[in-house]
Amino acid sequence: MSNTVRFLEAIAQDPALAHLSPAEREALMASFGLSDEERAAVRNLDVQGLTQLLGGRGKMAAIQFPGDGDEPQRDDEPQRDDDAPGDDDDEKSISQFSLH
Repeated sequence: MSNTVRFLEAIAQDPALAHLSPAEREALMASFGLSDEERAAVRNLDVQGLTQLLGGRGKMAAIQFPGDGDEPQRDDEPQRDDDAPGDDDDEKSISQFSLH
């Protein structure tokens, strides 16, 4: 684990560290061995910069699927579609806005 991650974990785990003076915060970053670039990113609250310095991902997504044998919940049940096939008014509404 990198020194920067250890530093960020320490800040997250000890609420008193969030209220350090700028000089105390600088001393704490130095004690964790953060580089000048890492210190600047922390100082400026530069999430994107920290992400790049740590080799992280800028965006992440998660998908959750029910396990085998799980009963579907009411929200998981398919929505009933009252429209019969071919009853869409989309063609009419699209043609009204056509520029052709």
